[in-house]
Amino acid sequence: MEAGAVVHFSQMNSPLQLFTPLPPDTFLPTRLTGNERLGGSYSFTIEALAVRGTPIPFGKVLGLPGFAQVTTPGGLDRYFSGIIWEFAKKDGDKEFDRYSVVLRPGLDRLGLVKRTRLFQDLSVLQILQKVLEPVGGAEFKLIRLLLPRAYCVQYQETDLEFFLRLCSEEGITHYWLHLSTGHTLVLTDDTTSTRPLQTIHFDPNFSGTVDDRPRFVTWNFSQSLAPSSMQVADSHFQLAGMRLDGEGRPPV
Repeated sequence: MEAGAVVHFSQMNSPLQLFTPLPPDTFLPTRLTGNERLGGSYSFTIEALAVRGTPIPFGKVLGLPGFAQVTTPGGLDRYFSGIIWEFAKKDGDKEFDRYSVVLRPGLDRLGLVKRTRLFQDLSVLQILQKVLEPVGGAEFKLIRLLLPRAYCVQYQETDLEFFLRLCSEEGITHYWLHLSTGHTLVLTDDTTSTRPLQTIHFDPNFSGTVDDRPRFVTWNFSQSLAPSSMQVADSHFQLAGMRLDGEGRPPV
């Protein structure tokens, strides 16, 4: 490229696009990697280019919503949305500055707040609704009736730790719906109610042919030891001599 030439690019027709609070053609994404777990968290990292010298204030990006869009060969769009949790400028070259953007769920913000508090005469559903208020709430798909608890204590836990503990005690898991308008946290105690996905081909012998259909090229299977039951016990001064305990086992 000649010295002094102005570099122009657009991500409009790219199969991988990145959208932040900045103008849509600020970045040209080159790579997306990430992971997401049922009942856990997710993290997606997008490597991107920007025209060298483009002013990009970190304060107008960090902590704000963003999403990546992947367009499949069949023309279907898949979104990976979240909060811009990390934003970094890396070494570039004569034409481009290099950046990385990390997207994580708004739920992870609860991990930044640690406190002690008491909830009285509320069900776990009502408690979770209060805990999730600061991060936009959630969609609840629960089939079990959750009875009120006389009291429930969050003691020196982050809001995220407390949220995960309550969900674990009541057999509730969670996942996200990713859209261009944002991500929605969904809580459920019945994983059979989740919508099925399309069939994806498994091809361990794939060698980069012209067939560009989505596929799995590796598959790992593992097992580990885990608790098989849970027991709880309590006492009350007005019920001396009574056993206040219970036991639960996961479905087989």
